[in-house]
Amino acid sequence: MLRRVATVLALVFAVLLGGVLLWPDGSLVNRAVVEVYVVLLHAGVPSSVRPEHYAAALNVLAFVPLGWLGVAWLRRRVPVVVLALGGLSAAVEAVQLLPVLHREATLLDVACNTAGALLGALAGSLVREQPTGEELVDEGRDVGGDHLG
Repeated sequence: MLRRVATVLALVFAVLLGGVLLWPDGSLVNRAVVEVYVVLLHAGVPSSVRPEHYAAALNVLAFVPLGWLGVAWLRRRVPVVVLALGGLSAAVEAVQLLPVLHREATLLDVACNTAGALLGALAGSLVREQPTGEELVDEGRDVGGDHLG
């Protein structure tokens, strides 16, 4: 049950994230990051932690649920998920280069998104259901398989 709820939440988040990443007006996202900065500044976070630090952290966090989904729900291997999401991030940044979107595309965003995908994929690999003794396991592909011979 908990796995289903987490999956639904991650899927909803993925759809919302797609909307935010491709929203035509990048200033809305920038204003939201500055608002987070102001709130946390008033909460006692040092002023040396700048809005661009929050933007980088949000870029990491944005891809954690997607990495989790790829491994825990779609049952893909961690490297495949990380490479696919890194490619997706690069494609989004390429789309953001379109003048009509008024967005700023950066390689730092791709690196942060890919780091988030890695964190999510690793977390997903920890919670992925392991096969029971009743299920057939391909010992040739099983990490713990007996490889004698």
